[in-house]
Amino acid sequence: MAEGEAGCDSGRTGGAPILGALIAVAYGAAGLAFYLYSGRAEGSISPRLGFLLVALTSVPLGFYLLTALIFRFRWPRAASRWLIISGIAASYLLIAMGYRLDGALTAETMMRGDALVRQIEDYRRATGTYPRRLDEIGARPAPALDGSAFTYGRTEDGGYVLAFPSVAFLTCTRSSAAPEWVCEDY
Repeated sequence: MAEGEAGCDSGRTGGAPILGALIAVAYGAAGLAFYLYSGRAEGSISPRLGFLLVALTSVPLGFYLLTALIFRFRWPRAASRWLIISGIAASYLLIAMGYRLDGALTAETMMRGDALVRQIEDYRRATGTYPRRLDEIGARPAPALDGSAFTYGRTEDGGYVLAFPSVAFLTCTRSSAAPEWVCEDY
């Protein structure tokens, strides 16, 4: 076998990089879908998990491309390689943007929850007790996260707990006993 024929097909010309284009589209679509589903409260099943798993398959694909380069065995044409790398990069960029959107909307929901806490505290100052239900305080802010809602409950010691479902299966809570928001997986 001649030196240029050692299994690396980088010298081939012609033909459309169909496989590279398909892989790029799959990764780009997974990243876009992840981003489009961002900013929503997630329950026990999230469609974003599937899209994240698709993006994570780029790790073994990247490993393959790296080992193909090092050991000079068959790897895709240059056009396919760049399409694959572009699809993976677009996927991860969209996922990062989705997580940033999640963080911003969670922070905004917490700020709206803080406004709701002020209304609850105003009610307590006016009546001497916390409301039994949120309906008793009138108009109230809604969470910024799509599909989320504030829940409220009284505690045995006469205090309250305010909560909302967040992203990544977290529930964020704040109470009369703990005035800072805490997000945990319950």
